Amino acid sequence: MVLLKAAGFRVVVVSNQAGIGRGAMTDADVQRIHERMRTEVERAGGHIDAIYYCPHDWNEGCECRKPAPGLLFRAQKDLSLDLTRTPFIGDDERDGKAADMAGCPSALVSAEVSLIDIARRLVVSA
Repeated sequence: MVLLKAAGFRVVVVSNQAGIGRGAMTDADVQRIHERMRTEVERAGGHIDAIYYCPHDWNEGCECRKPAPGLLFRAQKDLSLDLTRTPFIGDDERDGKAADMAGCPSALVSAEVSLIDIARRLVVSA
């Protein structure tokens, strides 16, 4: 995230947290996780601009659980994003589907392609 911050990118986290809807964790638990994540990223020299998450169970049919693009549209509105120019990096095919539905370019982290590889490509092409 340091690389992205240095290149002027904003970093937004978008995640599914079905554990809340299933009762395995609370909203407060997720908030603590997010605070720890922000602290560790800041300590490393990076920055997270915003975090959006879906608290619903898998089968609730909400508009925010990926692959639905609702959280991406919420970030678009809140942060004045041009989604056609907002790369979405994920690690699951649902992430790619959400990006497609929102009109975002996307990349998936995998065993062959690391997050740092994707970040470097984004910085070079910016």
